[in-house]
Amino acid sequence: MNPEIVSSESITFKVVGVGGAGQKVLNQLIASGAMPGAEFAALNTDAAALSHCLASERLVLGAPLTRGLGCGGDVGHGRSAAETDATVLRAVCSGTRLVILVAGLGGGCGTGAAPVIARLARDAGALVLAIVTTPFDFEGNLRRFNAEQGLKELRSAADAVIVLPNQHLRSLLDDRTTATDTFGHANELLKQCASGIWRLLCRPGLLPLDFANLERFLRGRHAESAFATIETSGESRALSGVDQLVRSPFLNHGKALSEADSILLSLAAGQDLTISEIDRVAKELSKHCSESAQWVIGTTIDESLNGKLQLTVIATHQRGNEPTEATPRHPKSNSLHLGSEHSTPQLDGIGGEVFHDPSEPRPESGHVAPAPELSPQLKQAVLGRQGRTRRRKRGEDQPELGLFVVSRSRFADTQETVHNKQNLDEPTFLRRGMALN
Repeated sequence: MNPEIVSSESITFKVVGVGGAGQKVLNQLIASGAMPGAEFAALNTDAAALSHCLASERLVLGAPLTRGLGCGGDVGHGRSAAETDATVLRAVCSGTRLVILVAGLGGGCGTGAAPVIARLARDAGALVLAIVTTPFDFEGNLRRFNAEQGLKELRSAADAVIVLPNQHLRSLLDDRTTATDTFGHANELLKQCASGIWRLLCRPGLLPLDFANLERFLRGRHAESAFATIETSGESRALSGVDQLVRSPFLNHGKALSEADSILLSLAAGQDLTISEIDRVAKELSKHCSESAQWVIGTTIDESLNGKLQLTVIATHQRGNEPTEATPRHPKSNSLHLGSEHSTPQLDGIGGEVFHDPSEPRPESGHVAPAPELSPQLKQAVLGRQGRTRRRKRGEDQPELGLFVVSRSRFADTQETVHNKQNLDEPTFLRRGMALN
């Protein structure tokens, strides 16, 4: 006997696939019948690819701009295409309570158009949940940069964003997995996440989760979420399931749980699901979460899962505002801090010696040089010349410096060097009567 499906009149779902990746996920969802009662809309700038989509509602974005030939990886073209059809997109999202945006970030259409569609859907009154993938490392720096920028825009436009990094699949797949199968697994993750949200709201359970719970959980938070789902069986399926969740790369090996401020947990099983299993899962999972995290738990009864337990976690972390200026490092930091052009680098152990800040006075030296000793002859010569003055070429007075000559010290008993009646041991400025300024 099939479980009762909640009427689509009470919860109006619309899954919107944006770009090539989103369109492929829609095809999998529609072909599998995983979300009965949900509506599907496919949006793409590539008209040829869109013609292969199974969705009944299809729209070629920005046809006057792209002529249905795609964006060529240009994020700006994807954004402009969506903005061109803003009126049509509002109509697509009108009357829908929950819009699930599905896209792959890194390309032109999904990255550029998804934030625009999310904003228009929210303006139409819908709760907007975006589920996106980010590129593999081998896809290059440009696609990775586009994905990062697109994610920032999407996070500010949607109520919540679930990110599924494709690179995390590398630790789950065998090295002999083909490229086609690898990308297929990435699309399958998007499908599981979208159908998991639908199952939470539309399947009956011991602890039902309604739309109001999800709305309170997500509405207006502009948060980034991590998603993971596993399926286990056996006598210790509850403990085994929690262990697999904590080790999941999509939860950053448990770090996403410890950092989350809100956690949505769904348990799906057949009629054999016991209350003790629910209690065991909640207690074991809470050990890896912050004590201040808010919990929402729902259970789903699905006869096709008899003997199995399916656990789904959405861990949401609301990012704080990014600081506008970098916080200066402590002077004792191990790193070299380069601030403004007038700042002074500080290095441990040598910063105060080599790089002296001119704004800070140096401590007085403890060494005082002794006064020079002059012979009577040199002393008389210096005193006699102090009264002499010289004038500049322009007739200006030039002050004289009264300089004292250091004695001959250890050479005092040696014979003086005299040439042409001039004592060469005597400084030149004294011999020639030069005034020093």
